[in-house]
Amino acid sequence: ERMKDWLEKKELAKVTCDNTSLMEQIVSMGYSQMQLDAALNARIANVTVNDNEPLIELREIERERMKDWLAVQSKEIATLQAEINLFRKKGGHIYTTVTANRGGPGR
Repeated sequence: ERMKDWLEKKELAKVTCDNTSLMEQIVSMGYSQMQLDAALNARIANVTVNDNEPLIELREIERERMKDWLAVQSKEIATLQAEINLFRKKGGHIYTTVTANRGGPGR
């Protein structure tokens, strides 16, 4: 009976020692995982910081497109102003929408 108890206690001590070893491995692996996660997050943060280049390029393309559009608009305005001046020299009357609407439907 005592021998049986002693063998059971010995087996229990062995299992406890094995479990302690496994728990230490789990803790060690947990620390390793935390370090790897931190390194991965740093790399991801670095990638997302450098990932703004396509956005900057798109903004530059849009800016150039807007500059071209503004140049076309300014040419069109200059052409219209030249036409207005030509009509004025010929004695024609140029009515803007503001003066044309002064008469209104009630007058």
